[in-house]
This record gives sequence, C-alpha cells and structure tokens, in this order.
Amino acid sequence: LVARMEKFLETTLGAVEIDGNALCDLVLKAAMWLTPPATWTNHGLDQQDMRADLKGMSRCCLQTRIRNLIIRVLERLDLGDATTLELLKPALTYLRRLICDYEQTSKISAAQSPKQWMILRSFAEELNFQKG
Repeated sequence: LVARMEKFLETTLGAVEIDGNALCDLVLKAAMWLTPPATWTNHGLDQQDMRADLKGMSRCCLQTRIRNLIIRVLERLDLGDATTLELLKPALTYLRRLICDYEQTSKISAAQSPKQWMILRSFAEELNFQKG
C-alpha cells in the first residue's frame, strides 16, 4: 500500500495541474499508518532477538517511508491557505499528539529518524501558528 501511495504521489506531482485535495487526502491516509516515535534499542545476538530485530527493522523502514511521503506532500502544499490547513487538521493534530506524547519522556532528537520527526513537528506546529 505504501508503494501505491508513493506511485500516486509521483503521478500527482507530475501532473500539469496538481490536485491539492488529493494530496491532502494522501496525507490523511498516510498519517493513519504512522506509529509513535521509537527510541533505538540494543538487543542481544541470540536467534530470537535477531528475528525480533529484523522484524523491527522492517517496520522501521516502512515507517521511514511513510514519514518521508508525508513530508514530501506537506512541503508542496500551501499551509498558509485556510482550506488546505482545515483539510490537514486531523493529520497535523495526530502528528502533534504523537510527538507531544513522545516528548513527555524523551527528546525527539533521541528518536529513530529524528530529522524526519523534527520536520513533522514543524509542520504540526503550523496548525498552532495559524490558530494564534
């Protein structure tokens, strides 16, 4: 599904006229698949831990792709536009909640893929900025 969303993004961005509503919808769908930030952990080297680590790495790669997709779309949308911001409000609110919950116990710089999370935090903060 993520690969289909990535392909849709490429097709949409390559169009003569970009469909902002379709891009907002893509962000909403991708945000639903996003899991909270995770902190790197160290496992022992026995087989059970290695299998768990591989499964975690696969999940981590998928989450990285989802975050990247969201970032790529948000970079192309006009978040200063009230209609666009209203369409994105559920996704940005969810992102903000994930980040705020994580930051109750850790710094976002300690998360896996901290750069992506910091970029997403700046987009989520746009929602607060536009309200104030």
